[in-house]
Amino acid sequence: MTETYCSRAADPTEIAIAKAYVQAVSDGSGTQSVSGAVDFARNGCTSQTVWEEDKCQAPVFNGKDGKHVLMDAIAPVAHGADWRRSNITTLIPEADMRRIMTDPRYQNTKALFGYMSDPTNNWFLSHAGEGKPKDILRRYMDASRYSPQTVPRLPFH
Repeated sequence: MTETYCSRAADPTEIAIAKAYVQAVSDGSGTQSVSGAVDFARNGCTSQTVWEEDKCQAPVFNGKDGKHVLMDAIAPVAHGADWRRSNITTLIPEADMRRIMTDPRYQNTKALFGYMSDPTNNWFLSHAGEGKPKDILRRYMDASRYSPQTVPRLPFH
């Protein structure tokens, strides 16, 4: 079976799970559970356990783990469009991404996001390409790494 990218919009449950997953792997202050779906805190999913199969790598939604739900929830942008037009800053708040990218205590999460967004590996192949989730996550990581104050905002017309 070949995995193919489905650019359908994530449903509210997927969005909520993706946000809860990010809060868990970034030790964020937001909710780490979705009623009736998953409780990442109860599962022991933290920034220190991102690689553990029974904690952060366990299936939580339709047989997918948190990182897969997150990648599916990142809205793609049109070819050539600015990555900031995606919903990624809603899924991964700027303060959390900045913490992941700059604080050595979050090196496991930073490494995980690095693998998830690496255009040269075999992770999430169907999510690779300009304007797709791997590209959007990589651009957001890069912007957060080099911009300690904030990710540059898009000008609104």
